Amino acid sequence: YGPLKTEDDKILVPIDDLVISEIDFNNNSIKLGTCNILAMEGGSGHTVTGNIDHFFSSPSISSHIPSLSIYSAIGIETENLDFSKKIMMLPNAPSRVFWWETGAVPGLRSLENDGTRLLDSIRDLYPGKFYWRFYAFFDYAITTLKPVYEDTNIKIKLDKDTRNFIMPTITTNEIRNKLSYSFDGAG
Repeated sequence: YGPLKTEDDKILVPIDDLVISEIDFNNNSIKLGTCNILAMEGGSGHTVTGNIDHFFSSPSISSHIPSLSIYSAIGIETENLDFSKKIMMLPNAPSRVFWWETGAVPGLRSLENDGTRLLDSIRDLYPGKFYWRFYAFFDYAITTLKPVYEDTNIKIKLDKDTRNFIMPTITTNEIRNKLSYSFDGAG
């Protein structure tokens, strides 16, 4: 899907919480920043039954496997974007890596919605590195995500057109202190 929406038929607005590291008006493209989740190491006795991973002992966070890109599983368009609108809200999401915690969640096996399909697509993209729901003598799932924000400089490469930018309201110091913007003119 597309990374931008239009408000009032005149303002380009990045999708909420989408990490954009670069906007290039010359090439009608963006570059996505980092939105990753920590990888997992499987527990012992791994088998799969009914599309659910089973273990004797639960998987855990892996410190030696690189974190996994969430955006690779989503398929966000980054090229051939429509930048014909001359007003744009600047992106307001810093790069981040999600730490996670698991907990017992009875009845999760039958749950299916957009969120579970996204988690399944991450699992399928990274076999053996991401078990968002599993059975280890009880049903478990990721119950808590904790973002760790990274310093993020969003680069704006301008074209020759006159453009106006709206600075988003950023209400938390944690995010405000991680974001910066740089503009590179072309005309």
